Amino acid sequence: MKRLFYLVGSIDSVESISDDLHKEGITNWRFHIVSKDEAGLYTHRLHSASVLDQTDLARFVERGMLIGGLLALCFVLPLALWGGLEWPASAFVAMAVFLVLAGSR
Repeated sequence: MKRLFYLVGSIDSVESISDDLHKEGITNWRFHIVSKDEAGLYTHRLHSASVLDQTDLARFVERGMLIGGLLALCFVLPLALWGGLEWPASAFVAMAVFLVLAGSR
């Protein structure tokens, strides 16, 4: 997926760009606008970006789950296989789940 970012100085410039994109057949759902002035976007009837678009939350959760999964493999697996601890299997699963969830925060 490609993303293009335009930095503009005023909301009128954004409205002009939006009108040009609409003339080319691009709908509002294909582009999103990030602005500090959400009320101005609403007033000019411009499509604002969602929280997911603004923060790229999906990428951070994916990265956190990978890091947490690796931590779980590095710490829980050795404890389960070679550690002298006599924990039930559910405790190791709970520890692994905790590390994955902690990594995604």
